[in-house]
Amino acid sequence: MKVGHMASDQRKHPNKRTSTQLLASKVIHATTELLEENGPQAVTIRAVAARAQVAPMSVYNHFGDKQGLLHAVVEERFAIMTRALRDISEYDPLARLRKAGTIVHELMQANPRCYQFMDHPTRT
Repeated sequence: MKVGHMASDQRKHPNKRTSTQLLASKVIHATTELLEENGPQAVTIRAVAARAQVAPMSVYNHFGDKQGLLHAVVEERFAIMTRALRDISEYDPLARLRKAGTIVHELMQANPRCYQFMDHPTRT
């Protein structure tokens, strides 16, 4: 199959394939939801795939297994926290510390099971 033909085919059927970045985003979001709703025991490849509306094989191909899914969620949560902490603009060290505490607290309140899992990742 020629590359030009493949690109043309994908334009005709834009939903035929999900981009890697979109697939990863959908799967991480679905994993986060399942983790928040029922804890790590609720996270299975099939449950995540169904929630994300993707094929289970796509999840296996991109994340490997359940541990890969949970690792991706932990990485995303740490990235979110890091970005939020980097954006603190207070100059005073005490004010910065207070703001950092507030940010971490708010993030943990928004996704308590994710952050609990981050603290004890071996509890699956």
